[in-house]
Amino acid sequence: MKQPNNPAYAMNHIDWDRKHNPSGDDEELLEDDSSRDNTETAETYSHPDVSTSAEWLAEALKSHQIEADFSLESLAALDRFLAASISAQLPGSRDFLSDDLSFRAFAIGAYVGEVIRREKGGEWTSDSSDPLVEINIALAFEDGSECFPMKRVFERLNNGPASSFTSFAVELGLTPPIAPGEPVESTPKSPEDFNVRGFVMLWNNPSPGLGEAEFHFAADTTACVNLLGYFTFLESRTIPSLKSISALTAEEGVVLPESHADGTTRAQMGIFYDPDMSPDYWRLVDDNNQLYIEMGRSRLLEFKNAVTTIFLGHDTPLIGGPDQLIQLWPKAKTEDPEDDESEPAQDSETPAE
Repeated sequence: MKQPNNPAYAMNHIDWDRKHNPSGDDEELLEDDSSRDNTETAETYSHPDVSTSAEWLAEALKSHQIEADFSLESLAALDRFLAASISAQLPGSRDFLSDDLSFRAFAIGAYVGEVIRREKGGEWTSDSSDPLVEINIALAFEDGSECFPMKRVFERLNNGPASSFTSFAVELGLTPPIAPGEPVESTPKSPEDFNVRGFVMLWNNPSPGLGEAEFHFAADTTACVNLLGYFTFLESRTIPSLKSISALTAEEGVVLPESHADGTTRAQMGIFYDPDMSPDYWRLVDDNNQLYIEMGRSRLLEFKNAVTTIFLGHDTPLIGGPDQLIQLWPKAKTEDPEDDESEPAQDSETPAE
């Protein structure tokens, strides 16, 4: 039984594999060079969608006159292509990445990983029970070290050329010919420098049992990528940080999910993170048309994982405590599809520290 390779299938490849091949008996699902025992207790396994997604990307790049031959040289070509294809303000909004960003980000990581695997050896490994396996899938080497090509794609989308794939290869001990490219961009130094772009919606639609304490948050793929970068940035902070992010409002044509169509939108989302707070600290403050989210480290990681979940198109997660929670939804959008081409709402910066 073989599932055809296409973008709609690719981001659900692990779920499909679990459903149709939980014990690994169907040999057609295994890569040609795989002889591992794919039982339920196996710690590593191989999945054809890594290689087929990498091949898909290679063919797609060739249509853009990029020689994607799985050589180390091709990583420099991929870097140059992405520099021309990614908007500095809106990762995923231009040309190649404007359609189905989730799949194409996975395919880029698959290609980069395959280039490294063919040069350095190693095998793809993952925890099949991990709901975020598409992001956390690793390339393990004989010396016990490993790398995470899919995570590198997120870094590249957020940091720009500073997180190039050629430098990724160098970090792993390889020596690709690094061609001159775009100037290296500086990494954000403060929350004000870290602009969160894309479309974000925030609304209150209370449940009978929770009163006013239930909120809903939706983001498109561009905003997800930016938020993941911002949360990663916050993880390294040793001092409190406060940032205000603009949201779409009802007047701007927000379409809420049909089951929550009576929600009341908020214009701003304030994120306050303090690494010295209790890790489980969580508090929502609804004030003056803005929802402030105060949180400690564990809640920050929970929020980050939830954004990753909706980026991948999985079930909408709930975050927070039993008395104050937020449900996340994927792909905020407006009534008119042409609005996607317009400029996004700009951040309203709030001084930090």
